[in-house]
Amino acid sequence: MVLAGPGSGKTSVIVERTAYMTGEGKIPGSSVLVVTFSRSAAREMKERFLKFTRQASTDVTFGTFHGVFYGILKHAYGLGAGNILSEEEKYAILKEMTLEYGQELAQEGDFQEDVAKEISVVKGNRIALDHYYSSCCPDDVFRQIYTGYQKTLRERRKLDFDDMLLCCYQLFDRRKDILAAWQNKFQYIMVDIDHGVIVAKRHIHMTPADAVTLKVKDNDEVFVLTKSYGRALIYADVVVRVDWSYRLAMHVDTDEANAFSNQTEPYGVIVKFFDGNYNTDKWIEDVLSGINR
Repeated sequence: MVLAGPGSGKTSVIVERTAYMTGEGKIPGSSVLVVTFSRSAAREMKERFLKFTRQASTDVTFGTFHGVFYGILKHAYGLGAGNILSEEEKYAILKEMTLEYGQELAQEGDFQEDVAKEISVVKGNRIALDHYYSSCCPDDVFRQIYTGYQKTLRERRKLDFDDMLLCCYQLFDRRKDILAAWQNKFQYIMVDIDHGVIVAKRHIHMTPADAVTLKVKDNDEVFVLTKSYGRALIYADVVVRVDWSYRLAMHVDTDEANAFSNQTEPYGVIVKFFDGNYNTDKWIEDVLSGINR
């Protein structure tokens, strides 16, 4: 994965690395997948690869995330372009659902756009509908609109953009044979990302009700004791983030989780918490000074 800003040479790195792999490395082009965000970026990368290698065509797959996922779903379910929901269709369905369940909310100019964003949040984060709390309308109204929207999509055999990611995830989760087949096809994957990627601070998502139960508040920094496969580890400087749209979950860096050999559902306990000004550095200072908190 190449993480770099525009103009820094990341495309050249991927192009030349792909050329080296398929040339000097004798790796079949059909085993290589290069993914980026936009169709124009994917097209440019392919053109630069062909120019660099002086080829007229290639078996290397260059595509966008949605394009690759659509290809997988197309192969599995026989989908076609007619199964992809257009923006016009999406907002027409949302308008219909709003008139049926939201009534007076249908008169608000940005309401459908707001609902569409929240539907995307629910799908993209795989949040259980009962655990999502809408900020643009009463929860029961949002759930009715969401359910009606999804029902209409199923009846019309349509997928929106978020469904392409979600359905692909569900397909791989349920059909390990299909997952294995695609893993066998694309053994070398390169991802070109120039925005939208951060190294987030360790944090816990929770609802206000969870915060009351756990006796913490938004932006508190806590220490969390976790245990997995019989091994214990303390995560320090974990920020508490409270919002009705969250479900209780702790988020850590992938490398941290891998280093800890995290099992599927490890448990964690808040062993110490302080106000927002207390952190690991302060704790070490106190320990060295003989202060026991």
